[in-house]
Amino acid sequence: MIGAELLSQIDSRLKQITGNFKVHFGGLDIILIGDLRQLPPVRATPIYKQIKRQIAGSTLWRGLKFFELNEVMRQANQSFATILTKIGNGQLLDQEELDLIESRIYSEEEAERLCPDGIRLFFNNHSVAEYNNKILNSIEEKVNSEATDIYIGCRNVEQQTSMRQKLHKMSTIDTGGLPYQITLVLNKPYMITTNIDVSDGLANGATGKLIFIEYNDKGEIGRLWLEFPESPKIGEKLKRKAAASIQKNNLHPLAVPIDRRTSSIPLVPNKTVIVKRNHFPLVSACAMTIHKSQGATFGEIVYEYDKSHVQQLLYVALSRVTSINGLYLVSKKNEILPWPKSVSIYN
Repeated sequence: MIGAELLSQIDSRLKQITGNFKVHFGGLDIILIGDLRQLPPVRATPIYKQIKRQIAGSTLWRGLKFFELNEVMRQANQSFATILTKIGNGQLLDQEELDLIESRIYSEEEAERLCPDGIRLFFNNHSVAEYNNKILNSIEEKVNSEATDIYIGCRNVEQQTSMRQKLHKMSTIDTGGLPYQITLVLNKPYMITTNIDVSDGLANGATGKLIFIEYNDKGEIGRLWLEFPESPKIGEKLKRKAAASIQKNNLHPLAVPIDRRTSSIPLVPNKTVIVKRNHFPLVSACAMTIHKSQGATFGEIVYEYDKSHVQQLLYVALSRVTSINGLYLVSKKNEILPWPKSVSIYN
């Protein structure tokens, strides 16, 4: 998903390339595909609004022609697909539709028992980290992988210590998608945190199951292997290149290798102090935020619902799952919350 700022940058760049500054996008045809019912991009203006740095002027969005796609591909069940469309549009649900949604409400204990491997969707990062840590720490057989950080530009030990403390407080968004530490547990889900090869489906947010940890001659973790059962086409090009390694390690043909990457992370505004971090672009995905789940498809989810969740949050969370039978709704402290007939009451 892109925001209004990025759309404006695309427009400017295409005008520079074509030399045609009189019409939008340099007179070229562009195709944008998306779902406007979903959440707007983080740290960006929604694509259909005026960008913040402009007081006035034309909105690029208004110059686009709109074509609606009306066939739902993720959910095969028509009744469930209709409910999701209504929620996305803020329309009233009839009693039968309400009963169907409310039939998926469970206590946290029931959800843990009935859906132990389902992806947990939470509103905030704190809840996500808490759940991921709880699950991974409860498993005895695990491996911890730490990043290799090389500091450049520090004047003395004290400054390097200060920079290290600052670095460890930064989110993966600001570290090139490379976390400091990853707890690795086989057969648990992990999410790619940077664009490895978008054309091959290996994009930020793609989630797969860890099936193998490969070590190099020094006994260090040299490569991680994931499977993407919900999206088997992910990593097709990479799988062909790694065919020999797949055979050597006796892995499933759908196994996709994830190699280490390096990112230069500025630690001061003028970039005179940076750190070069080398690590795997992965984080645990036993749980994730609703924002991060956008674009993903799962066979089972456990969604922590709260009546304060706005329409877009509700729509995105519910529409990640392929079937109503894979949907489990819980709430904090197992409170019994009435399901709204229309989520438009939130707005």
